[in-house]
Amino acid sequence: MKRSALWPLLRATAAFALALLAACNTHGEPSGDTYHAPGRFRVTNEVVNPDLMPFAATISGFGNNLINEGSGFEPPVYRNKYIATENAPDRVVAPANVLSHYDTLREGFLDGAEVHVYRIENGRFRMVRRAHVAQGGFHVSGWLPLIGDSRVLAPDATRFSFRWANYNRPDVNYYFTVRAIDHGGRLSAPATPFAIMRPAKVVEGKVDNPTQAFKPSRLTLDDTPPPAPHNLRVKLEVDGSLTLSWDRVDARDLAGYIVYRSDYPPAAQRGYYFDLAETAASPDEHIRAGDMVVVSKKFYRASRNESMSNRVWGVWNEYRILLPGLLDFFSDESPRRQWELVPHEAGTPVEQPGETCLKLDLGLANKATLATYNHSGTAQSWYPVLEAKPYTVEFWMRANGRGGHARFMLTGYYHDSIPSVRPIDFQVGPTWRKYTATFTPPRVQESDRPNQMLLELSGPGTFYVDNFRVYRADLGYQEMPPEDYAALRASGMQALRTHGIVNTRFRTHDMAQLTNPPGVVGSGTQQLNTLPQLLGMMRKAGKRPWLQVEFHMSPEEWLGLIEYLAAPYDPASDTPEAKPWAYKRYQQGQTRPWTEEFDRIYSELSNETWNRLFYPWVFDAMTDTASGRKYSPGQVYGMYQEYVLSILRGSPYWQAADLDRKFRFVLGGWANQSYGRDAAAFSPSSDYLTIAAYNGGWDEGEGPPRLTPASFFNVLSQVNHAIPVGERHARELAELRQTGSHAVPGTYEAGPGYALNGLNNASVSKQQQAEQEQVMKSLAAGTATLDSFLARAYLGFRLQNFFTFDRGTHWKSHAKWYHGGQAYPAWKLLSLFNQQGVGDMLRTETLSAPRIDLPGFGRRQAVKDAPLAAVYATRRSDRYALVVVSRKIGGYPDARDDGYTPVSIELPFASARRVTLYRMAGDPTANNILADEVGIETVPLANIRIGRTFEINAATGADRRGLPPAATFLYVFEGIAGVKR
Repeated sequence: MKRSALWPLLRATAAFALALLAACNTHGEPSGDTYHAPGRFRVTNEVVNPDLMPFAATISGFGNNLINEGSGFEPPVYRNKYIATENAPDRVVAPANVLSHYDTLREGFLDGAEVHVYRIENGRFRMVRRAHVAQGGFHVSGWLPLIGDSRVLAPDATRFSFRWANYNRPDVNYYFTVRAIDHGGRLSAPATPFAIMRPAKVVEGKVDNPTQAFKPSRLTLDDTPPPAPHNLRVKLEVDGSLTLSWDRVDARDLAGYIVYRSDYPPAAQRGYYFDLAETAASPDEHIRAGDMVVVSKKFYRASRNESMSNRVWGVWNEYRILLPGLLDFFSDESPRRQWELVPHEAGTPVEQPGETCLKLDLGLANKATLATYNHSGTAQSWYPVLEAKPYTVEFWMRANGRGGHARFMLTGYYHDSIPSVRPIDFQVGPTWRKYTATFTPPRVQESDRPNQMLLELSGPGTFYVDNFRVYRADLGYQEMPPEDYAALRASGMQALRTHGIVNTRFRTHDMAQLTNPPGVVGSGTQQLNTLPQLLGMMRKAGKRPWLQVEFHMSPEEWLGLIEYLAAPYDPASDTPEAKPWAYKRYQQGQTRPWTEEFDRIYSELSNETWNRLFYPWVFDAMTDTASGRKYSPGQVYGMYQEYVLSILRGSPYWQAADLDRKFRFVLGGWANQSYGRDAAAFSPSSDYLTIAAYNGGWDEGEGPPRLTPASFFNVLSQVNHAIPVGERHARELAELRQTGSHAVPGTYEAGPGYALNGLNNASVSKQQQAEQEQVMKSLAAGTATLDSFLARAYLGFRLQNFFTFDRGTHWKSHAKWYHGGQAYPAWKLLSLFNQQGVGDMLRTETLSAPRIDLPGFGRRQAVKDAPLAAVYATRRSDRYALVVVSRKIGGYPDARDDGYTPVSIELPFASARRVTLYRMAGDPTANNILADEVGIETVPLANIRIGRTFEINAATGADRRGLPPAATFLYVFEGIAGVKR
């Protein structure tokens, strides 16, 4: 063997030995009386969870679409949510950092935006006002601190160093001042401010200012604020940095100083609020402190001059909220290259036109590119990889003037390789026309180099562009590949959760865009997915919709959603004016209401509405304006859920379509907090309270697993830590049902978990990431996933969801096509149970099992006498399914143990006409990342005598030692006789 091949093996062996030694020190030597005990179980005919449903799965963005941002040229929709802090008739005041979005927005940014004001009164939400932000009424101009929250400069400090970043706007004035602060938090007046222009060139670097933690005290020596600092001076250093200095303030209660900056001179500073254009019709419409205010504005052009603060002038992640996905320049920064999104003319021939198209004015010799990085090679997993098959390019375009020229091309690998994908040229005429072409990559790229696709337009002239699309020629636009449909149908999953249309943050969509044809959406959805695309896919795949919809929708939009889904449309008697949303659906070719296509629809507001990662679509604490009662964020969530449901049920089409029978309402809770329980207590209409229940990963506060016996053992034993959490969740809901709630427990996300860089302050190297993938896509992780799903089902969990159906790394169900496309073990076992195991879940008794004490770590609590084998049973008519799982790893934590467990099961019947074993067993560390190494074997068991006790041995599909380590055995008994009553 070559040294290069031997070295990783030696390192892995050494790591295994060290981990084994550490693990033995952690767990001690397992007692033979418990760890080596046989598994003896009894199955009864008592039902603990009737008519157990198949599992569900989340699906993110999907579709045969390589131009996956901005291709429909619809306007980006900016939405945000605020909690008002002051009473005012026609003004919304909010904290400076929130309203300015941490110093990223300029004066006037939300001028003209729609405003909806919501209030809690007597324990109920209601909308109290609709309005618009007045023109010239949005204000985010004032002094913002340059020191972090809860910190001040030391009292003896009289200097402050400041460095501009290269992305700060150059060649404009910045304004600075300093204020003294005392221990009670009282601020002095500002020092006389000064203005200074940022140099064109600056040197970035860290500055070290003597700051210290600060918290205002109620015990202060003086009731008057300290005097303002005097003699504020500024020095521009040779490296472009700035030094501020001032005279020390003489105050006996001085706590320190705070330095401030602004884009605006003091005379132009207006504060942080926005005025409403419409006057309140009554005192009830006056803004009150504590009101929840949602704003919405579409952007048809993008201007940094008008919208973005100096601080983020060059920050793509900030100004991209304004730009359509394919444009990288602003509307107003060059007179020779300008653009805007304009409405289509009446009767346009453009197919699926949406609201707008791109109007692009180019001067002589000027060019513009509509470009996106959207493909790479097999050495990475982020971008799609092109197959050596034909692809279709299409776009609608017209050009005024002397005609226009357009060129489609690929940059990077396929441009530079030999043979290359040659550019495709189009001569564009003055009338709308659909231009199409095809190209075929000569080979599959193997490197990790990212590449672009672009459409280059050459001036002079005015171009109008819409629906720029690139997709595999043998599939329809935005269609799912047949292998994905086959995988979904074979999985038996009952529903698909629409994760790709939430988590939109500020750049989102409205109901009009959400109900557009596929791809005709400005922003806010993955792969430009839309609701009709999602519903069409689910109907074709035979899956129920689990609709996640952002809760920022207005009442009119919620009513529009129900009309779109449920209202019939008869062109002989209905009109577009009377039923605009039903007409829209009818025009899209869906003549029947969508609600008639499904027997059940699950509904969930947004995603993890407790999780600040998804801000602003999370809930904050609020106060009841009638009673003064303060409500927790979870209680606010529950009340808002009831408010939205009252709107939906108020639709004239709700009762007519019998949607009380068809819709099921889901709350998303938080396993380790009271958030979900609080929400369920205030939402008696909700059907499910779900939690996330991952096996490891950042959600569970754990770092990445390694390729060690300890990690595989932790994966398998995680269910023992999860059971107490599930028990508490089920118990809390049982208690709530005594007070009027009828929600039952479930999971909105579950499956193998993963650690990511930055989350929970984790640091995950490439090597750790590679090992994590191997552990979490192993046979052991597959067994652990099914085990945890069934353990929760045993506790009464009804709706359980795997995260996610997709191809690739991390939370995915299948490998990429270029890695074979096979399902990972977790998905295979969940699918197996959907196909073979659903029915009434029966009570089982553990008479004996190998056990061990498990220490706590991450969010896992210590567990004493945790069983290392389990049996689950279901019954459907005269058919029983028996799932037997092992939570053991050979050689760990007992180096002398081979991991096999003798198992015997007392059955509630005497005989069966046919017995079939579905078996996943073998090397627990084997995985399906690059090949289909881990599969499910179907083993007919003929000529075996069952009797009242069933043994797991060589005759029943194992070997003489019993159940193999980390294995899952699913036995199906058909034609049952001699059933115990």
